[in-house]
Amino acid sequence: MQHGWGGATIVTPFLVVTLFETYGIAGVTGLMIALLVLQIAAVGLFGVEPRSRSLESLEAGVAPPGAVATREALPRPIA
Repeated sequence: MQHGWGGATIVTPFLVVTLFETYGIAGVTGLMIALLVLQIAAVGLFGVEPRSRSLESLEAGVAPPGAVATREALPRPIA
């Protein structure tokens, strides 16, 4: 169970209704655009650049930074 952003789920519908009543669809669209810009900034600032490495090797302790994952090194699905 995750905690922390549960309040946003409760507050968001009220915020959207208030924005719609006050500013119409432009207010709601503006909120969505602002949230997307915030997400872009967060990924730009805190995102991990893979630099031609596999996603599996990005996880700490899985592979050294210079290692390239081969097909044989990847886990096989459980049948």
